[in-house]
Amino acid sequence: MQNGEQTRRRVSIRRKVGSQASRQLMLNLGDSMALAQNDTQSHRGKVLDGSFFEDMTVLEANQSSRVEKAYNSIKERNFDAEDVWSIDQSIFKPPEKEKALLLYKELVYTMKYQLGKRDQSGDSLSDGEIFGYGKQVFGISASEHKTIYDEVSKLKVMIGAAGLDPKDANGFSDPYCMISVIDIGEGDVKDKSKKKKKVLRDFEKEEDIKLTKIKLKTLHPEWNQHFKFVVNDVKNQVLRVDIWDKDDNTVVWDSNNAITAIKGVKGAGRFLREMYQSARSPDSFLDDFMGLVEIPLKSLPEEGLDSWFQLEPQSEKKKANGKLHLKMSLSAKDFGNNSTLTSDQIYDEFLNYFVRYDCQRNIDFEPGKYWDGAIMDKAEIVLKQYCVQHEVSKLQQIVVCLDKIHKLPVYANKFPHKQLSKRVADEIEKSTTEWFFLTEAFYQSVSQTPLDELKKLVQLTNTIIADLKIGASDYKPVFQIVEIDYNAVVFNKIELLLSEIVETCALKSEGELIAKGSQEFGTAMFELFIAVRHLHSFKKSIPQENTRKGGLDSYCDWFKKGVIKWLDIATLKAEQRIEKAVLIDEVRVIDSMVKHSTSAVDVTCCLGQICIFWKNLEWPDVSGAYMFLSQISGIIGKCAMDYAEMIFQKLKVKGFYDNEGQFDVTDQLCIMMNNMAHVLEFLNYVPEALEYEKVVKAMVIIHGEDRLEQLQATLKNIILCAQEDMDNKLEQIIKQVGRRVKESFSGYVNKIIYQHKIEVSQAADPLLEYIDSNLVTLNMALLSGVFNKILLNFWEMFVASSIEIVEKDSNKLQACHYDRLIKLLPIVMEFFYGDGKGVSAESLTFDSYTKLIKLTNLNASSTEQLIEEYYVNMCEFQKTADSSLGQICFKIFYCNRTKTLNIYVMNCKKLLPMDTSGYSDPYVVLQLKPDHLFPKQSTKSTSIQKSTLFPLFDESFQFDIPHPDCLKNGATLLFTIYDKDRLDDDLSGEVFYGLQDLPGLHHDSVQGAFGSVPQIEMNLCVAPLIGDCVKVLNNRRPNDQLASTFLDKQKERHHKMSENVKRAKQQLQKIKK
Repeated sequence: MQNGEQTRRRVSIRRKVGSQASRQLMLNLGDSMALAQNDTQSHRGKVLDGSFFEDMTVLEANQSSRVEKAYNSIKERNFDAEDVWSIDQSIFKPPEKEKALLLYKELVYTMKYQLGKRDQSGDSLSDGEIFGYGKQVFGISASEHKTIYDEVSKLKVMIGAAGLDPKDANGFSDPYCMISVIDIGEGDVKDKSKKKKKVLRDFEKEEDIKLTKIKLKTLHPEWNQHFKFVVNDVKNQVLRVDIWDKDDNTVVWDSNNAITAIKGVKGAGRFLREMYQSARSPDSFLDDFMGLVEIPLKSLPEEGLDSWFQLEPQSEKKKANGKLHLKMSLSAKDFGNNSTLTSDQIYDEFLNYFVRYDCQRNIDFEPGKYWDGAIMDKAEIVLKQYCVQHEVSKLQQIVVCLDKIHKLPVYANKFPHKQLSKRVADEIEKSTTEWFFLTEAFYQSVSQTPLDELKKLVQLTNTIIADLKIGASDYKPVFQIVEIDYNAVVFNKIELLLSEIVETCALKSEGELIAKGSQEFGTAMFELFIAVRHLHSFKKSIPQENTRKGGLDSYCDWFKKGVIKWLDIATLKAEQRIEKAVLIDEVRVIDSMVKHSTSAVDVTCCLGQICIFWKNLEWPDVSGAYMFLSQISGIIGKCAMDYAEMIFQKLKVKGFYDNEGQFDVTDQLCIMMNNMAHVLEFLNYVPEALEYEKVVKAMVIIHGEDRLEQLQATLKNIILCAQEDMDNKLEQIIKQVGRRVKESFSGYVNKIIYQHKIEVSQAADPLLEYIDSNLVTLNMALLSGVFNKILLNFWEMFVASSIEIVEKDSNKLQACHYDRLIKLLPIVMEFFYGDGKGVSAESLTFDSYTKLIKLTNLNASSTEQLIEEYYVNMCEFQKTADSSLGQICFKIFYCNRTKTLNIYVMNCKKLLPMDTSGYSDPYVVLQLKPDHLFPKQSTKSTSIQKSTLFPLFDESFQFDIPHPDCLKNGATLLFTIYDKDRLDDDLSGEVFYGLQDLPGLHHDSVQGAFGSVPQIEMNLCVAPLIGDCVKVLNNRRPNDQLASTFLDKQKERHHKMSENVKRAKQQLQKIKK
């Protein structure tokens, strides 16, 4: 069947049903991301892979467009109005004066501003006869009639223009309009020589003239302003519009071209008055007249007017170009009463009063004769005119009449079992079924492929949606009069008929998509899914008690396998697009404001379109949505990582990671880093774009709050892994850049520290210029995020090169060299800090920098200071010693009064056996270290305790030392435990005690001496000869006798003690066995 024939058949069936009892009971059933959808990117997507992702992102927009198209098509064929009607609750209320006055006022307005011509039967009746009839019906007096009649309605106007003459030197005009309602002929001028019209500014009554805004520099102004005018005589008045070009430069306009100030004049109001008054002094009026339009109000059609009018000149000898666009309507609605009645309720009251009056009149004048139910011509005219003016539809009139009939007692007595609502609902359901199968047949053909079948079903579903929308707005309120939920009746029937068809087609389409992987099939399937989702959403607007379970409720299950397959296809398509985008990317600057290249845009747009597709999908099943969201996040993360790897490998091919040859920071290198950073930045917006929070909240409602953190972490970790991977690759590229400039840093630093004759601040200038020139180039070429990382990396490489010099050339460098390096560091640090605009203070002082400071300070230190530092380190090491070598217990304090250091050695515990007998002959030696701090202090020793591992000494000792010496760096009390032997006493352990925190050191005296200080128990240890200070001392050995002597003694002591401890532990193992 041809489309036109099918359409005619559909319309004819609608008319056939409408001619039955209920006339129209079977009627129609009722925004990285913005760039992803623009025309340029759509064209590029077509080049890359045939616009796979672009096609998927417009499904939602296409769906709305299709439904709107179907909606408009159906509305064009409908002949019922769109007003919303309320349920009638008061058909036979007794007359009330207030309501009678209200209804009579409506009658007067209706007849005073009639639209269209009366039919032949009403031509003979005058308005006065109809008003007389109305006064009798509503009991209105002559004075009340006069008061009501004197009230007036308003004319509504909206305005625009096109094709005006250019009046200004710039080829444009600054047009504005003067608008008024005048009497016919009022604007004509009697002139013997020519026919001429007055302009509105020549009229005396300036309060009746209204002005539009001035539209600057245009020949096609669109004012889109609304005006209301008082109309006194529709038959003898016209709407007059004059268009002028504004030439007066004394006016100040705001952004909306409204007058805000007048230069030299107080207020815009005076400006308008002066415009009108300029008629008396024409020379002062500078504006150019552009044309006029006059429209007789009696020519306005019933439905109002929306049309273009050719501008007329002021006289026959002049010309006027351009057209004026006007939207006008006569309204009888804005007369200021406080009525809360709607149009249908007023129609109902009119009908009620007219019927009651005519019926009573029949009884009074023709007693004994049955009334035939026909109301008078006067009443018919009022009702028809009111329906035209207020768009009371035929359907509305019929339903009101049916409702009245069914509520009549006589009808209820004669047909007690016939309920109107049930009969009408059955009729709606029946006509819905007929319409559905007719519409379905319209979208079917004899030979259609599965793809055709899928597309036709999409069209059918969208047509149903459009009909449902119309039904919800037009017919639901109408049928509420007879207590019918029109939406529920129609939707339930449609859902029942459509669900089986959709399920069969969806499952069949899944199979086709899985088997063939066709992009066109996938697109059509998602179009059907979105259409069905929109259709199912109507169910939410229906009260739950009026809906049926099943039907389309499980529609998402029918498409689940198809979505999974499409995601597989999308993954492959995305990977292919990214690979091709990188391949054809010329990696060059295409715009001074854009620092990345086309491949980065292609990638983010592709991934952005996946996000848009997901949002448009609005998967209704929460658990399924979470599963798909995880999968889509994985696709986005993988694509981003693949892109980073491709960039990484592209740089490798170009030799970027080779450490040989000259290195230059090129535009291509900067663009590639920017590309990675651009995609990395996009990943930050993915959780928001994919609406993680919304899905997680829905999951928490189902699975409970205890799953919240797990659900959030699962999704975020997917993107986080991709971000870390990309960040690592970007860091590798940045570090390689740093490694290549590190060599240059080393050369500059070496020159600075060896140039003794030049001040460090002056010698540092070439280094700072080198860094500055490179950073300026990088800052212009790199995104801010990448540049900040490069900046920090440069600082790290400078520190690394300095550490390398210190460690590598330690044998050659002297204290003066280290002193110059110490002076250089704050200069370079301040340069990188840049008054707070460069590297942050926290980032500047990182671990390697701390190490460098320590190394330079150590190397610049004297040998004595290094030895002191060694003992500081040993006191720190002492804190980590375990009890495997034994322990010593003692008390210690400093007496400020006697300037003495007092030690009470109590005992030792769990010493290692140094003799073959399994015991030792221990004693303790006490020394103040280092020697150069305490040169006059002798060594103290306890008595020897024979054959024991738990010696008890109970001996006290004193050292006479000044208070300040205890506070010196490295001041240490060294306990050494010996085993007495015949030939040479064996070292079995040592303990380092720093003097800086001695009890009593900060008091005049210690009351109670040893009795008031705590007992100290420390583990014995074997001090290692390690640390940065030891390395520096080692470097000085060849030329420094003090360093050589100290190290030799410590090495010998360490060696003997280690060997003794090793032998003692072996001895202990034998004893245990």
